[in-house]
Amino acid sequence: MGQGPALFLTHGLLLDNLASWLFSASSALVAHHRVVLWDLRGHGMSGKAASGYDSATQAGDLAELIDQLAPGERVDLAGFSYGGLIALRCALARPERIGRLALLETPLPPRDYSEFDPLLEGNVDELLAAMPEALRREVLRSPRRALKLARAVKRLVSETTLLADVRGEPGLPEGALAGLELPVLCLYADGSPFLADGRRLEIELPRAEFHQIAGGHRLLNEKPAEVAQALTAFFAPEEGGTSA
Repeated sequence: MGQGPALFLTHGLLLDNLASWLFSASSALVAHHRVVLWDLRGHGMSGKAASGYDSATQAGDLAELIDQLAPGERVDLAGFSYGGLIALRCALARPERIGRLALLETPLPPRDYSEFDPLLEGNVDELLAAMPEALRREVLRSPRRALKLARAVKRLVSETTLLADVRGEPGLPEGALAGLELPVLCLYADGSPFLADGRRLEIELPRAEFHQIAGGHRLLNEKPAEVAQALTAFFAPEEGGTSA
């Protein structure tokens, strides 16, 4: 969508697909960017791959997409939650292709992701309880939709290596963050379970800026206007040109 330098937006796991960006912050970003939304493997309209849900493999998926849709361009990236880790891995592997990077509520490995246990179990009631109020109301408009969502999550967990891949994430290589010489926005909620990870990114990344929004982990659903404002300011065209 839109015109200008390419900006690839990556969603989080399980409850999300590209619609998480489509119906939140993406519409504010098309004024100055060619915005690309995509479904992670196993999510949305992507194929239900049996394996490869670790962030490094999916960073490879993103890199291939960049090569296909923006050949030869330097692109911008933004990722929410686990999608932020995927975007970060992609930037670390292909820094020459990335202009700016925004990390929203991004967890850093290694961790057990016990915060997501209700989602990983695939129980309908627990899934609904884990959702922010606005998203829960939307899902509950259709009981069939709620059941479909729970079944999709349970299928991903039971029929793929997703859970093992996510919980087996290795830590970032020593010094990797310090060597990433590009502007990075670290956008976290004040009630985030990953706030310490955001502060670590702020300290270790040479050109990071930290921005905090009142709310919880599901910032894209809870505070879409505030997220859009922060991203629009960060990705604004630079004087005399763009990041492309």
